[in-house]
Amino acid sequence: MFLTFISASIASYWPFIVTSAAASISDIINTVTGKKGDMFLNPYKNVINMHLMIFIIAFMGAGGLHGYILYAALVIYFFPFSRLFRFRKKTQALAENC
Repeated sequence: MFLTFISASIASYWPFIVTSAAASISDIINTVTGKKGDMFLNPYKNVINMHLMIFIIAFMGAGGLHGYILYAALVIYFFPFSRLFRFRKKTQALAENC
């Protein structure tokens, strides 16, 4: 039963799984090697984000919007906004220095 659930999830949501893994791999490596982040705080941040997503999906399901907004909510959840903001900040700093 569990393997059936996993295989169905991978078959249905593989783009989100790949995006999530790609977006967080450098953070995972930096945290484990001690280069960046707090090894004890970062997992709790992820747990809080996951629970917020669970509540959002639950409220959308209760409101009958589950089928319409699920993919948008998943994109917002998994999109690496922090990297985008860091990149933008870096390019602005380089532009100011030139």
